[in-house]
Formats: sequence, structure tokens, C-alpha cells
Amino acid sequence: MKQIIRSVVVATFVSIILVACSGENKPPTSEMKAALTQSIPGHVELNSFSIQASQNFGNKVEPIYGSRFNSTVTAMVDLYKIDKKDKGITFARLVTKRGKQTEVFGKITSKLYQGAWKHNIDIDGSPIRNLGLPLNQIPAGRVIVRGSDEEKNYYAEIERKEKERRIERERKAAELRENILNARKILIGSWRDENSISEFKLDGTVHTKWDDGYEQISKWHVENDLIIKTYLKKKKNNSDWETSQGVDRSNLIYIDENKYIIKDKKGKKWSAKRIN
Repeated sequence: MKQIIRSVVVATFVSIILVACSGENKPPTSEMKAALTQSIPGHVELNSFSIQASQNFGNKVEPIYGSRFNSTVTAMVDLYKIDKKDKGITFARLVTKRGKQTEVFGKITSKLYQGAWKHNIDIDGSPIRNLGLPLNQIPAGRVIVRGSDEEKNYYAEIERKEKERRIERERKAAELRENILNARKILIGSWRDENSISEFKLDGTVHTKWDDGYEQISKWHVENDLIIKTYLKKKKNNSDWETSQGVDRSNLIYIDENKYIIKDKKGKKWSAKRIN
């Protein structure tokens, strides 16, 4: 009887050893799940994780396991993407609402190193990145969410300022039209441009003295936005006056009590300021 019991115990012990020796050293699913959890950003949470297939591409001495996985993640906050940037403002639109679940597939490569498994995660595509970012992680100064009251107020303020600028432009244009109509009166006096002084007189003449000593007297009048000068006489320094012939037409593009701007026939602009 003792011999029979001893034989059974020995046989059982040998069976346990054989089973233990035949078992493979595989990376635990819990470790791979933990590795995936650590690799994803904090604004998503791993809900489910399962291994679909696993294979040892190495050997028993140096195992290298490739494992296909399927998982589900949940957005923990609302997530956004940049829509456009304009004048220092970044506009973001909501792409993923808090609580939305997304499937994530991929592969985990596991290598045994110093008695522990090292895992490398390779996610298929960019499912997590495509979910967007939390608003406070968008790399920008001021961020405005599309469809928000802030966006409505932003564009309302732009419209208000543009309306003010338009009104001011219209006011200045009306003022300029009025000044051009009254240019005959406004121009009376002395004006300095970049190389001469012109004195417009009540008798309809204008006496121009250039810095190089040349002088000219012309008849002048205004037609619409044209200043028309008809040359009468000219002289150089202290020489005698000579008869001068010719007509100069310049477009009056701006005028007020202290400044006027004309454009000559070649398209060059001349600016003059009142000195008297």
C-alpha cells in the first residue's frame, strides 16, 4: 500500500514539473493595458482593453511578442481643434464632446529585459489626436470658440469699429469735396513744398520761387479738382523778367487750411504746407 501511494505522489510531482516547463512566458494582459494607459493623454480615459491575437516573433530564450489589441477610450472633457488664426486671435471649434467613446486599435511589441517586460505601443492611425485638445492646451494667446457668445461679441465689435471708420472716411471725403469747391479761397497765401514757395494772390496770379533762384509768375484758377496755371513770365535770380508760355494742370487730391497735395501729369505727388 505504501509503495502505491509513493508511486502516485512521484507521478503527480513529475506531471507538475512537465506542465511548468512546457508553459510559455507571455506578457501579461494587465501590463499591456497599463502601458497603453500611460501612453495616452490625460484628457482621455481607457475604458476597455482586449488582446485579439498574440505571437512570439523571437524564441523561448529571447521572446519578442507582437500583440494586436482593441480598446475603447472616453473623452474626459470637451475637445477642440484650431479652425483659423486672425490678427492674433485663435478660433477653435468643438470636435469631440465630453463622454464620447472612440475605438482604438493597434499593436504592442513586448520584449523581456532583465526579468521584466518592456512594451512599445503602436496605435493604428491617429484616433486620439483626431479627437482634439482641451481648450487650455491649445497653443495660443487668446482663444475664441466658434459659436460662442464671445465670438458674436468679437465680430460685433469689429463691425462697430468698421462702421465708425466708414463714417469717418465719409466725413473726410465730404469735407474734402467741400474744400475743393472752396479751393479758390483756401489757396490764397504762401505755401512751401519740397523745393519752392508759391504765393497765391487774390488777383488770380501765383508767384513761385524755387530754391535754385528761378522764379515764375502764372495766372491760376481751379476747375473741379484741377489747379490750372498759365505761365506769364519767368526769370533767373536777379535777371530781367522774360515772357513764359505754357500751361500746367495738376490734380488736387487733398486740401485743407494748412496743407494741400497735388498730383502732376506724370503721377508724382507734391505736398505743400501753409507758411502764411
